[in-house]
Amino acid sequence: MLQRRKEKTDKSNTSKYKAVRTGIFRSRIEERSNQILSESGLEFCYECKHIILLDKFTYEGKNYRELKYIPDFIVTHDNIQYYIEIKGFETPEFKLKWKLLNYYLYNNIEKYGDVRLVLIKNLKELNTFINERSSN
Repeated sequence: MLQRRKEKTDKSNTSKYKAVRTGIFRSRIEERSNQILSESGLEFCYECKHIILLDKFTYEGKNYRELKYIPDFIVTHDNIQYYIEIKGFETPEFKLKWKLLNYYLYNNIEKYGDVRLVLIKNLKELNTFINERSSN
């Protein structure tokens, strides 16, 4: 039985998890989330800040890069910053980084103030988040 060859994809247009990059966004759901947030009237920015969770270091002659986290969106509402992560699929790496981010923010509350982490898995959850802020 003949098998079809898999079509080659332009690697510059896909992420490592096969999410299609659309312009500046890393996936279609991020692009759509940007549109929804723009229409909501909430103040937000896309990938505008990074947090160094672990500084670079050298151990036994091996150099290790810094570990940083870049929120997909930062929404500011009522003097609270919401770091929004749009994740259709949670990888083991993401789960670990998310846990480290929670720990880091917990231990640096004086530096970051009132920051809330929000994990959005679909557009319905994003709309719920927006509606809860709009009703205040």
